[in-house]
Amino acid sequence: MTPSEGDLIEIDADRAAGHEQQGRRPVLVVSVNALQSALGLAMVCAVTTHGGGADSARNDLEVLIPPGLLVK
Repeated sequence: MTPSEGDLIEIDADRAAGHEQQGRRPVLVVSVNALQSALGLAMVCAVTTHGGGADSARNDLEVLIPPGLLVK
């Protein structure tokens, strides 16, 4: 599968180091298709289904995806 700009996909992050997340993780493809074709790689942004709460320590850079949204 070749991801396209705007796709939500799952990646395998088993090579994480330190405190990084490991295992299957949802990500949003943010690089444009032309860049992906030229470089043979995609730039992604990690996303979460964890909504957190008012008292929860959330990262300001988290992108919340709604429950039920299709992840390829």
